[in-house]
Amino acid sequence: MASVKPSLALALLVCCATAVGALPTGCTFGPKDNTATCTEFSYLSELPETVTHLTLRNSSLTNVPVGSLDRLLGSLKELTIEMNLTCDCNTMYLKRLAQDKLIINGANCRYLDTQKDVNYLTGNEFPGVCAKAPPHCNEMLLRDSGLHIAYLVFLVPLVYSYLGLRPLVSHRRDGRYKGGKAEYERIVNSKAPSAPAGEKIYEDVDTKF
Repeated sequence: MASVKPSLALALLVCCATAVGALPTGCTFGPKDNTATCTEFSYLSELPETVTHLTLRNSSLTNVPVGSLDRLLGSLKELTIEMNLTCDCNTMYLKRLAQDKLIINGANCRYLDTQKDVNYLTGNEFPGVCAKAPPHCNEMLLRDSGLHIAYLVFLVPLVYSYLGLRPLVSHRRDGRYKGGKAEYERIVNSKAPSAPAGEKIYEDVDTKF
């Protein structure tokens, strides 16, 4: 039994040493809570895929390399940025991560001597520099929803007005028809020939007898 314990301890030591050695340079990882902190970003892809909370800390770097976090997106839930970001095309990468429901803390970048929230970047801040990225699913959904709402705002009053005017037009049309018919009968009756005077006398005599 005593000989087993040293072997087990040696195996654990080798395992831990291998795990520590597998971490990228400048990164620490807590396996109990799956948190990691990195100051060097060259080897972020070597972080364990179980990382759920990641802190990027480096005051000398101004951006997170595009695609450097893609491998972790299956488990990563929260990203904390402690660095002096500069607003440029690469910063749009962080915006897309935020649109994919990743919680990002401290995602502010420097733009024209002001601090700008990465979530509000549009890409138009860097004309002629950024390649036009395909619209995100959320952006497409919002755009299509806006178009549908605009169509409804235009069509609903139009349909309502049409349906509301139909009875009124029909009523006016019927009124004109009835009025025209009455006027026609009045004209016809006024032009009907009256009975001769002699016939009226005979009619009066007949009624007396």
